[in-house]
Amino acid sequence: MHPKRWQRVQEILLAALELEAEERDAYLEKTCPDEEIRREVESLLASDTELVRGLDRPAFDLLEAPGDTTPEADTPRPARADTPAKAAHGPGVRVGSYRLVREIGRGGMGTVWLAARDDREFERRVAIKILKRGMDTDEIVRRFRLERQILANLEHPHVAELYEGGTTEDHRPYFVMEYVDGLPIDEYCDHHALDLEQRLALFRKVCGAVQFLHRNLVVHRDLKPSNLLVTRAGEPKILDFGIAKLLDPATQRPVTLTDPGWRFMTPECASPEQVRGEPITTATDVYALGVLLYELLTGHRPYQLPKRLDAEIQRIICEVEPEPPSAAVVRSEVITRADGTTVVVDPETVGKVRGERPARLRRRLSGDLDNIVLMALRKEPERRYPSVALLAEDLDRFLDGLPVRAHRDSWLYRTGKLFRRRWRAAAAGLVLLVLATASVLDHLEQQRQVERERDQALRVTRFLTDLFQDSDPYQRNGESLTARSLLDRGVARIEQEPHLEPEIRGALVQTIGEVYRRLALYEEAEPLLEEAHELRRTSHGPESLQLAETLASLAALAADRGDLETAEARYQLAVAIGRRTADEADPDVAARLNALAFVVQSRGDYERAEALHEEALALLQSLHGDDHPEVALTLNDLAVLHLRRDDPDVAEELLRRALAVERQHFGPRHPRLEAVLGNLAAALMAQGREAEAEPLLREARSIAVETLGPDHPSVARLTNSLAVVRRKLGDLEEAESLYRQALDIARRAYGEQHPNVARTMNGLAVVLQNRGQLAAAEPLLLHSLRIQREHLGPEHPGVGAALALLAKLRLAAGDPEPAENLVREALRIFHLRLPPDHSHFDLAEQILGGSLAAQGRFEEAEALLTQSFDRIRSRRGEQDLESREARTRMVSLYEAWGRPEQAEAYRLPD
Repeated sequence: MHPKRWQRVQEILLAALELEAEERDAYLEKTCPDEEIRREVESLLASDTELVRGLDRPAFDLLEAPGDTTPEADTPRPARADTPAKAAHGPGVRVGSYRLVREIGRGGMGTVWLAARDDREFERRVAIKILKRGMDTDEIVRRFRLERQILANLEHPHVAELYEGGTTEDHRPYFVMEYVDGLPIDEYCDHHALDLEQRLALFRKVCGAVQFLHRNLVVHRDLKPSNLLVTRAGEPKILDFGIAKLLDPATQRPVTLTDPGWRFMTPECASPEQVRGEPITTATDVYALGVLLYELLTGHRPYQLPKRLDAEIQRIICEVEPEPPSAAVVRSEVITRADGTTVVVDPETVGKVRGERPARLRRRLSGDLDNIVLMALRKEPERRYPSVALLAEDLDRFLDGLPVRAHRDSWLYRTGKLFRRRWRAAAAGLVLLVLATASVLDHLEQQRQVERERDQALRVTRFLTDLFQDSDPYQRNGESLTARSLLDRGVARIEQEPHLEPEIRGALVQTIGEVYRRLALYEEAEPLLEEAHELRRTSHGPESLQLAETLASLAALAADRGDLETAEARYQLAVAIGRRTADEADPDVAARLNALAFVVQSRGDYERAEALHEEALALLQSLHGDDHPEVALTLNDLAVLHLRRDDPDVAEELLRRALAVERQHFGPRHPRLEAVLGNLAAALMAQGREAEAEPLLREARSIAVETLGPDHPSVARLTNSLAVVRRKLGDLEEAESLYRQALDIARRAYGEQHPNVARTMNGLAVVLQNRGQLAAAEPLLLHSLRIQREHLGPEHPGVGAALALLAKLRLAAGDPEPAENLVREALRIFHLRLPPDHSHFDLAEQILGGSLAAQGRFEEAEALLTQSFDRIRSRRGEQDLESREARTRMVSLYEAWGRPEQAEAYRLPD
């Protein structure tokens, strides 16, 4: 038999072995149209000896050589010289540096053994996973190695760690991983009688680990209790990445592999897209977590699959809606375990191990927890939580007594689903009658609403028409017309019409106030937006979309002025109203989610900001596809987050995608381009590519001046970035001039106490220090530090950066001890708020090392300076300014230490 046909035999055989004997004929009838393959499978099923021999020998010993037609090819071949005739792995057998102790588990692809280190180097108990015989096809070996590679790239306290890997003497891949001495999560919860809050806290840790996997572009695809062990210390560990799927880092779509079929999933935990063979995304893991949460809360699974026929599995998982957890928890059920035994789950037992009476437990689950679980279990991936982080956030909101984003499916949606599934059997006339009645009532209400909105629109149009007629050049007596003067005229006309209806006046002052804000005329914008807020709250109500629009404008105004706390609160309220009032996929809600995320990241909460950005991006892509300006805007803001987290490569890729969309939609000189160009330049600068960044910044600055005016905050920001480039390229004179221009514009736009003003002060202080003007630099840094502490909080990364710069100044002034204290405080803040590989650590350790060297503590200084120098040079290249400064500190260290040979090794040639 040809190798490919034998591989097909293996796949069908292993799937058939999972079925009861009476189910196999129907399965083979459906799966094996090829008579030769079916005869081979049936013969193996009928013969235990043949089955054992077929599964316990390497695939290459069972295959005929392709094209071999000689009589000798039909005779039994001897075993390969380099392959043992029998694969024997059991207690006492040595694998690599370990000796097997006992079998602790079996999976779809391999057997897992407890093993002990056997080379006397050190003692360690580990788990070793060895590929099964009969599973060593090319595809399975590829998947096994993929699992090993996935684990090698993952380091998280709740993900099992990989130690090493290799190949056994009989050519089977294996890998050695952390041995987790624990119980499956469901057994652990019941054994320790954890209450509802404790179970949710444990589940939240699992969510954090799964979100970590997703950030690293891995979908687990088989999250179930047996793959989630809990240690004696109460910490969960995710195991078994045998069917995990990698995602493409650019598109977040899955990397294509051969469809694994039924034997590579657990049907009770499988999502509808898995059983249908559709693309797998992070939404698949969201679904599996919903199944897990359902079981932890109720003791039941959402579905029972009494028969393992493909059609029955697909029907139940894809069509049957699970009952709410609050209903499941008060019924009795006989559950069949994987080993064939059964157990009765009844309300009293479930309540006892959760510390609740059944009736009270049902009340606690009904409502928000029902909705959260059922939203995670929705059939359509796009209707589940967009990310695991948002599922976890809803659980936090439930525990805090706050409104959750999950809500029940509408009656109309459920009716439509039922009608589509059972349309022949449905009472079509009754359904149509009900729908027709609802449609007529809805149509009448919509007609009344349309008439009201049309009347308001005509009034607003008439007002704007009159305003533009007033601006006719023949009526302006030669007065020049600008956007500002047009807005001022509009405000004056509104004041001349005191009897405007509240709805119309609210719409007008909202529009004019928002345009004032976009022109950075904040003093003019504020009273108009506050008036719009009061008018719309009174006339449209506290849950209206009109009020949400004004709240978003007020939030943006607060953010522009540096009041991030107020901005966050107002955006949250606008988003909450939109979620309760608008459609599920409303573009305004998505845009406000993204704006909220940007404020949250500006406050230094990067993990929460990432979850919000991801939710907004998923909503916008579902509405508009990938090539839409709002998607580009969200990509831009997400890229800024990656820049703040010191991940410029990812930021650059996101920004280039955003820039392509913006240019396509708006052309070469639109004001929206300046932000993307400026951020792309920042990503290049973070990689030490200042020469590439400079023309992008000059283009962005030119667009901003031309379209927004020379005093707009965007001009200040871009001028500041251009000053950074000139400083790093060694042109301190132009850098100082640019910083002073940026500071003047920022002060006029924001006032003296804005964080953006503080950041520009930092840059100017660095240039002044480089030019030897320490006395002029110090008050700038002290003022910056006060502003950022007041507006961003004492532990914001921006505060840490200002402290580090102040420490560097004190060191240059000959005060190493105060410098040491300042930079250690900066490092404490960085450890609290930044990832451990952030570049801020390298620069701070350079300053600390210099402070220690200046105090004669050379050994401590050497360790800090050497390690941080190597990281800076690797990250930014030899010719970068920070690399050269770090090299100079190495030379100074060894010269002060009296080690001229080592100093010479770091000295740059003249």
